[in-house]
Amino acid sequence: MVDKPRINLGHVPALDGLRAVAVISVMGYHLGVPGMDGGLVGVDMFFVLSGFLITNLLVKEYQKTDGINLRNFYIRRLLRLYPALLLMLITWDVISTLFIGNGLHVIGASLITLVYMTNWARAFGLYDMVILAHTWSLSIEEQFYIFWPLLLVLMLRLRPRLNTLALLIIVLAGVFWALRAFMTIAGVSEDLIYNGLITRADALLFGSALGILFANNGLGLRQSKLVNQMVSIVNQYGRYATLAATIFFAWVLVVLDRHEYRYYYWVSGCISLATCLLIFDVCRLQRSALRPILELKPLVWLGRISYGLYLWHYPIYSTMQNFHIQGVIIAVVGSVITLVATLLSYYLLERPILKLKSRFKTTETIKDPALLAQV
Repeated sequence: MVDKPRINLGHVPALDGLRAVAVISVMGYHLGVPGMDGGLVGVDMFFVLSGFLITNLLVKEYQKTDGINLRNFYIRRLLRLYPALLLMLITWDVISTLFIGNGLHVIGASLITLVYMTNWARAFGLYDMVILAHTWSLSIEEQFYIFWPLLLVLMLRLRPRLNTLALLIIVLAGVFWALRAFMTIAGVSEDLIYNGLITRADALLFGSALGILFANNGLGLRQSKLVNQMVSIVNQYGRYATLAATIFFAWVLVVLDRHEYRYYYWVSGCISLATCLLIFDVCRLQRSALRPILELKPLVWLGRISYGLYLWHYPIYSTMQNFHIQGVIIAVVGSVITLVATLLSYYLLERPILKLKSRFKTTETIKDPALLAQV
């Protein structure tokens, strides 16, 4: 007998754990850790998580207030993302000027980063982003945050069924996936395909579609039959699907080189779908084989500070490599420095500002500071 489907979309610690897995994968890739050649899978996971959480929050607000306060949304994004980014950029501008001698170049890269255009600078080879090259993914997310709420409001004003809207977005994600594959076949520059917003939009949109399907839950509204059916299926076969998704991620992490054509043809899209499956699994209130692992306190803690870890690790690792420091020393010393910088930023800057973010909350359901940090 299948239990009544139930979904939790308050603070889900396992989503923090999933973030931790993503950022550890990226850091391992940049360290050159053996067996983590496909570590950039973590970026795809971040995109799906971002689309999922943001869209679910926006749709809930629309259901509750019959509108979306775009001003508050954009202020929350700035408060969540900008302070830590600005601190990191200023720090490396000073270090590069005083100790490395390429201060002017890094300052130029910082200005590009501040307007969230790193991805296009990389895509068209307009500027060498040096130690800030990793901010390309932040640029894509911010561009998504600018355009997606506007498009979502227009779609919601048509009063579609949420299931229909979710399916439409899945089709749109498939179109972008197909476009990426076509561009790869056509010989378009890999830099453009890898860094472009439209060639990465499928991951964000797959997450968004899942967020829409979950939106009714927790508002006293009747949950959609489609979600009930999906949860029932996952309740019956979820452990096998979760195991398959986990094995797939492990294969990608160990085997895949992101420069391979198959990454652009099908692997990236499958990573997004597998991430959606894992999100779906851990958000169920029913038993999940994966949730206890992802809710381990060290993983949840790392997930909560994952933004800072992502910001700081690459310039620290790259600078050490520029000074011909290699191997275990970078892995240990560089990671310790990254963690210290992240903690100082998180506890002295980000958390105090997070309190300001609560003044611009979307709905009355956002009361948990941990949930505010997730979105």
